[in-house]
Amino acid sequence: MRKKPLRVLKLIALYGALILFAIFMMGPFLWILSVSLMPGKNVFSSPPAIFPTFIDFDNYVQVWNYMDFPRYLMNTVIIALMGVVMNIFSPV
Repeated sequence: MRKKPLRVLKLIALYGALILFAIFMMGPFLWILSVSLMPGKNVFSSPPAIFPTFIDFDNYVQVWNYMDFPRYLMNTVIIALMGVVMNIFSPV
């Protein structure tokens, strides 16, 4: 009868550690998202700002307008689709 509460505590500790690890691993992605929404002058400010003072989507507009982003996106879609088709039709 004593094993059940001990097992529950182990599971709680395991899931707690996994949740902390997941939050730790999401950190760089959240940082990239935060920096992408900052205006250019705030990116290199000292001390660095974790959250943008105001959200600025101008960085996304610049990438879309000044780079050949639609072509890059289409290339990615083509390569991904080719990979999926090749995996479907390749013998195991």
